[in-house]
Amino acid sequence: MTFTAPAPAQPPRAKKPKALIISTITVGAVLLASLGGLGWILLKPTTTEVMLQPAGYITSSPFAEDPFAGAPDPALATPVDDTGVVPTGALNSQTTNATDVAIYGGSGDHQLCDAQKFVAFMKQKPAQAQAWVDALNADPKLSWKNGTLTVAEIPDYVNTLVAVVLMSDTLVTNHDFVNQKPVPYQSVLQAGTAVLVDMWGVPRLQCYCGNPLTLPQGTAASTTFVGTPWVGFSPGNVTNLTPPAKPVTALTVANLNNPGSTLQLAPASNTSPAATPAPTPSPAPTPTGALPDGWFVKPTPPTPSTDLCAGVVGNVITTVPGDVKFPANNTSPVEVDIWNTVLTWQAQPGDDPAYGGTIDSCTMQYVGSIKQGTSAELFGFPGGQWAAFEGVNGTGPVATKVNGGDAWSIQ
Repeated sequence: MTFTAPAPAQPPRAKKPKALIISTITVGAVLLASLGGLGWILLKPTTTEVMLQPAGYITSSPFAEDPFAGAPDPALATPVDDTGVVPTGALNSQTTNATDVAIYGGSGDHQLCDAQKFVAFMKQKPAQAQAWVDALNADPKLSWKNGTLTVAEIPDYVNTLVAVVLMSDTLVTNHDFVNQKPVPYQSVLQAGTAVLVDMWGVPRLQCYCGNPLTLPQGTAASTTFVGTPWVGFSPGNVTNLTPPAKPVTALTVANLNNPGSTLQLAPASNTSPAATPAPTPSPAPTPTGALPDGWFVKPTPPTPSTDLCAGVVGNVITTVPGDVKFPANNTSPVEVDIWNTVLTWQAQPGDDPAYGGTIDSCTMQYVGSIKQGTSAELFGFPGGQWAAFEGVNGTGPVATKVNGGDAWSIQ
């Protein structure tokens, strides 16, 4: 099966009774007004409404009306069921580990879900951006390095996600954008739906309409399905995800370009498949943002006079998944070359290598140069070793730093 991503198509919108969904799902109770309008009666819900959403679906109150993904692959997403028959039956109650092999499909192609287009959209839509982070922050399973996700951190957070498609119909908590707020409801997303997923295997973005996603909530004993069903939908076959005990460094997904095989996708690798290395390498640091005129890269920088890797092999490094940004300000009287260490390490059996291990190799890597009196924004894995050497002869280091996210003053 070969996945193709043609120009985004805008499907007809399905209508859904938002008020009913809000009352039975969001509030967790049915509110009945008395005939005189003098009060409310709080009743425990006995049924849950679950919205069925085809892969090319845009809700009636989406976070974005312009899709961030191409039209769904017909080999994965079956046609809409036009018979008018409303599906019935109990939802699958068995949970599936969200990082199991081939829960998702991928190709390493950013066209599965254009994350950067989404980030650019959020920068232009502050109300949607605030509602989007509010929806994710309401999820106790959200794992973010700074605790609470902020609007300013959306670009960084999106860089920790990977673009995939669902390989089966999947239950989630979806959110519409209503009155400047995120309104949650239970939803089944059809196989073939493009999503951005974190390293816990939890879908976080419905790419076709920009809606934030979280893990499904408990449903009542009786389930009523609304929305638009598709051919082959069966409540008993819906995937009900649960996150693992620890996050992974890469998701093992079905290879959409080579059926029957798998590939591994790691954050910030949506343009090319990246296998999970063994041993685990440290992420390559890269300057980010709008670099000042003082930043440049030399074709052949001078060899540093000091080996940053001396005595490093055999040490234990402790880190966390993801990269950390930090500004580098060159206030020294000279131009400097920026180098860092590229490490591989082995985790103890049963431990996740994303959190560190025993270093078994180290090499120095030239990143770029900063002219005197200028600055640059860099990022790399937490705990990584950086050094600034004099830029003409490579003497020094002028300054060193262990990356903790704080500013680096090169003096």
